[in-house]
Amino acid sequence: MVNNKAKTIMKKTLLLALAVLVTSMSMAQLKSETRVRDLSQMNHGTKDGAICWENIGTPFTATDINGNTISLQSYLDSGFCVVIDYFACWCGPCWNVHQAGILDQIWETYGPEGNNTMRVLQIETEDNNTAAQLTGTSGSGYSQTAGNWVAGVPYPTIDASAPLNTCTSLYEGYIPYIVFITPEGCYCAIYGEDYGIPYPLNVATSVANMPTLRNGRPQSGDMPLINYINGNDQVLKGSTLQFSASMCSVDPITDITWTIEGQNYTGATATHTFNTTGDFTVTLAVTNANGTTTKSMNVHVFEWNWGETMYYCDDANEGSLGLSAGGAITWGVQFPASAMTGRQYAKSVDIFTHATGNYNVKLYQGGANAPETQIYNRTFNVSTADAWYSMNVSGSVSLDQTKNLWVIITANGYAATYSEYCGDDNSNWINLQNTWYHLDDVYDGNGSWMIKFTSGNSGNVGINSVDGSNINVFPNPTTGKVNIDAEGLNRIEVLDMTGRTVLTSNASTVDMSNLNNGVYMFRVVTENGTSLKKVVKR
Repeated sequence: MVNNKAKTIMKKTLLLALAVLVTSMSMAQLKSETRVRDLSQMNHGTKDGAICWENIGTPFTATDINGNTISLQSYLDSGFCVVIDYFACWCGPCWNVHQAGILDQIWETYGPEGNNTMRVLQIETEDNNTAAQLTGTSGSGYSQTAGNWVAGVPYPTIDASAPLNTCTSLYEGYIPYIVFITPEGCYCAIYGEDYGIPYPLNVATSVANMPTLRNGRPQSGDMPLINYINGNDQVLKGSTLQFSASMCSVDPITDITWTIEGQNYTGATATHTFNTTGDFTVTLAVTNANGTTTKSMNVHVFEWNWGETMYYCDDANEGSLGLSAGGAITWGVQFPASAMTGRQYAKSVDIFTHATGNYNVKLYQGGANAPETQIYNRTFNVSTADAWYSMNVSGSVSLDQTKNLWVIITANGYAATYSEYCGDDNSNWINLQNTWYHLDDVYDGNGSWMIKFTSGNSGNVGINSVDGSNINVFPNPTTGKVNIDAEGLNRIEVLDMTGRTVLTSNASTVDMSNLNNGVYMFRVVTENGTSLKKVVKR
């Protein structure tokens, strides 16, 4: 889990349009004031297999729906552990947790009527809800409700923003979100975790896990706990990165020291510029009266390939995530001016398309945090999903080698794919409501859009992409030879599903006998344009 707390960049209305499909990343969520985390659609688990304990910050005081004052600090001072369930009336996954009765059973077992070691709270996070929604009033959008949230509930319900605004370090901004807080003021997230409330939901296991959490909590006399270091693990040479950490200490921390390339930095964060390519270690040492704990991460610093093609994350197998939406999604990469030397003309743009449909590509030059001057604009159709698509830039588009180059792609209601492991901030831009953000500012995870840009020292004659309706590739499936019937055929390029070119031909027949069985893409280049065709080799 990343440690960026309660960011509110995206408006709630975007959540009604955006859906998240997670294919290879764990515990990733769109960031917003209240974003849904449904474990039935994603992998889940702890960071590096360990419980992430953190300090809660300033405890809150609030009033419950019955007018009673609820003081988190008073609970902790009395030696109670506290379980808090953050929910929204409209949230289906939250309702599933509520209906399971897990918190009811925790209250009965460990609350005032049980062994009196714990307290339980539920907090409604939606600012615009009404008290009637808590009792089952229906509505639409963020005004709807899944049912009666308070009937038969023996523990307090808080319907106010005070716990969110005061104790900002505790609430991480997504729902369902359930935390276990210790008397020492430490907490860990327990929803969807094997050590807490597992998914699929299991009442008996959840109840049995509570004493284990209490007994294994951080306590006075322990050395500091470092959960993980936040920061990109790959970066372009010359870039500056900031590192922070998720940590916990009951006793006061007396020193925080970072060591990067032989330089020491003190404080909660460290900012460092990497001017040399290679692999480097970032080490964090945190000290309290009981000793020092260290943790390290590796950073790979890369430099551009000074050939004609520049790319971000061209390996489709590294791990990808699709963002799908009812409306357009615009994303892009920024190739810095330092990479533009010797690049005179734009030749082509390749993207790894996650879905079929219409895409728009624009090239801009200039601008550090948003595209500045448009130099090219074109819409094209993609007929094959999950494959590299090459769009040749038509006409002679010259490049200013002293300015940043932006390659901007818009998918009209379809999906984008990015690679998980390229963490350079030049590459992970996304446009939301006409404002540009880094992907990791609005999404819990680092990644780069899978885009290639090719330049040259002369302008293009002008090759347009075509939809392929007049191009026939047969037989398909095939055991060997494939015939291509296309007017004005120039060449054929055969690509495997990683985007690697495995065969080329200027003839109308391609022999695939020596290739392994599987799915391939034929890039058919004609006088009228370029098209992609999927071919199955058996």
